[in-house]
Amino acid sequence: MVRDQFGILKIPASFEVDCWLLVGFVCNSFGSLEKSQGYYWPWHRAFLWLSQPSNHTCRGLIATQKRRGIIMRRLCVTWLIWMLAGLAFAQSVSDSLLQNGRLHYERGDYGTAISYYRHYLKIAQADHNDRNIADAYRLIGDAFRASGAMQSALEELDMGLEIATQAVDSSMMARIYNRIAAVRFEMSDTKECEVAANQALKIARLVHDQATISSTLNIV
Repeated sequence: MVRDQFGILKIPASFEVDCWLLVGFVCNSFGSLEKSQGYYWPWHRAFLWLSQPSNHTCRGLIATQKRRGIIMRRLCVTWLIWMLAGLAFAQSVSDSLLQNGRLHYERGDYGTAISYYRHYLKIAQADHNDRNIADAYRLIGDAFRASGAMQSALEELDMGLEIATQAVDSSMMARIYNRIAAVRFEMSDTKECEVAANQALKIARLVHDQATISSTLNIV
């Protein structure tokens, strides 16, 4: 590489853009969408570089509008391909976390199950997926219930219910009310158990969720 008069390396333009693309792919793949805010968004950095060629030493690469257009098209296509690959990878990671969490739950290793569900929750939050966020809280709450930590279970379930209510996700609301009823039942809180169970049945019947209806009837 060539150094300038101060001895600082001059980084080739294409290399800098490709580096930011790689960073963006890694961040997207692992659900690190919080790093995509403002100036530090890797994709934004790449586009910003292209839109301000005068600020870089390797201006010759995009000296003409024609060359600049070619780079922009290449960048857009690459971004689209890597974004789709990142989304597929993130979904695969989420599915794996859920599977491992359920496996440990069934084995009675609730602490490990909760750990997997927490990671699943983080990915859902990064993706701003309200349904998966509410589902993660439901799973964590149920794992706490199974472990005997009833107060922690209620706290997690309440957070999940709030998210599901804001998202107007009736099916998820019914499932969470079902788990709240289960917790109240194990706490011998008959009154609150009936309230939660009735809410679960009411909503589940509206959305024809037979599994939740049957589960709730078994509780009460």
